[in-house]
Amino acid sequence: IWKPSKHGLGHLLDPLNEGPVTLQASEQEQQQKQKWPKWIGETWEWILSKARDENTPDPPWFSKPAVSRVTVSSPFLHSAFKLGNAEASYADSVKPMNFVLTAQVAPYSYPDGYAPEQFHPIAGFNQNADEWLHMQWVDKYSGERFPVCINPVVPPGTIGLVSFRDALHRYLVHPEYKSADASGRVCDKLTVGLLARRRIHVGKIRYIGKESNRLEEVQNCMVSNEDEFRVTYIDPRLDPWPRYAAPLLKHVSSRLLAKATDISARMIKSYRKGAMPRPDNRRKLLRALVREAKRLVQSTTASKAVQRAAQRFLDSPIVDELG
Repeated sequence: IWKPSKHGLGHLLDPLNEGPVTLQASEQEQQQKQKWPKWIGETWEWILSKARDENTPDPPWFSKPAVSRVTVSSPFLHSAFKLGNAEASYADSVKPMNFVLTAQVAPYSYPDGYAPEQFHPIAGFNQNADEWLHMQWVDKYSGERFPVCINPVVPPGTIGLVSFRDALHRYLVHPEYKSADASGRVCDKLTVGLLARRRIHVGKIRYIGKESNRLEEVQNCMVSNEDEFRVTYIDPRLDPWPRYAAPLLKHVSSRLLAKATDISARMIKSYRKGAMPRPDNRRKLLRALVREAKRLVQSTTASKAVQRAAQRFLDSPIVDELG
């Protein structure tokens, strides 16, 4: 192996607690040296053995948890360590902008009573991989403490973490969504061989911010809702709201919409006159308008003009904003 890639693996901490491997470069680059962590080299040796159908045993460190590090960059993340900080000295406490550990929960290994999208284990920073399973881990959302393990059967009250074995088996078959196979089809988990870039066709244009909001947390799967980190900007010239939603808004009772959305009737009247709703109010109104449009289309008392506006709204791309 000349230069094993860390692409897709660089966020994981070294399970061997060892430095980089150094290899003398080619004759053309005699003065240059290639460096990489030892576990990355062993990972690619394991991947190549799988491709050759060799019965190579897994490295011993496969049984360690796949752990990453993130920065305590927000008061919300820091608040998870409130209890632990109260019991620790200042020197041992977790402070703003410190590193902390983060790990993924294995399937079906969440504690009872916790929703997966509102549960994520984190721990104080420690580079010693041999101690990761013996540390006290904290739920990012509730601040509750939990012991962790790497077991097929997880004891009650314990969190089962994703191991390097789990993570690398996923990595072995992860699909390359930006690539196509030799026949031009979209890659899936079983695709092998030389890949090519996919041809794409523009469906619609959406402007999103280039800001790296909560970048580390996103890369480590600590944020489940993309609205928490991605800012979407709507070009008024392309916005479907005035064309599809605003006409229907004029045919639906302000009092009914106010009750369904918790938006004041006064604000709804301003939207009827041409004001553009904020993103949160827009989403609330779209949900209410979808329900009303479906009712109006089936109504025997609504006028033909109202029914056309309702059907036009339901067939429009603005409904896709609700996912």
